[in-house]
Amino acid sequence: MDEDLITTKQVAEALRCTQVYVTLLIKRGHFPGARKLDPTRRNSSFRVPRAELIAYQEKQLSKLPKSDE
Repeated sequence: MDEDLITTKQVAEALRCTQVYVTLLIKRGHFPGARKLDPTRRNSSFRVPRAELIAYQEKQLSKLPKSDE
């Protein structure tokens, strides 16, 4: 099965943050399926499963206070 992987730039655009912050989120374990393109290179780019981005966004939205309507 071929996962739908996206770049840290795409994640940053979706979350409206910087790529540096996305990398920090990856290192803190918020995207456990994230992996480096070339694990042997120190500065290799990460790729994040799209499903994990969606799950992260949903989790963040669930933390917002409910509005009284």
